[in-house]
Amino acid sequence: MEDVPGFMKDPARSEAGQEIPIRADERAEYRGRYYRAQVVVKENDDIIYQFFDYKVPDFRNFLAEIIEAHFGSTSAFSAAYIPELESLGVRAQNVRSHPFFSWEHYAKDFLDLVDGCIGESKVKAS
Repeated sequence: MEDVPGFMKDPARSEAGQEIPIRADERAEYRGRYYRAQVVVKENDDIIYQFFDYKVPDFRNFLAEIIEAHFGSTSAFSAAYIPELESLGVRAQNVRSHPFFSWEHYAKDFLDLVDGCIGESKVKAS
């Protein structure tokens, strides 16, 4: 038992009441026709969207236009490309504490709209 960490050998630190609470963030998966996404609800009222497998040039600007049209403003949103995940991460800051917050509006309706807009842009490009 040489590989056992010290805290596991110390009965004072491994007895009941010394547990560390672990909280997993709420997650939802979305699979559209033109991309897939993961939505993560954070403790601080933020929502994180991770977009994967999108085949849209300049997806960040494309998404910014949809965010502006759907939510009325981009001021609560920020975005960053994450090369390790090959995805675009979009953060909606402090949106869950808004008095008119709707999960349906911020998740399903928004992600369906993005999927539909990608489909329309592909039809126009053909």
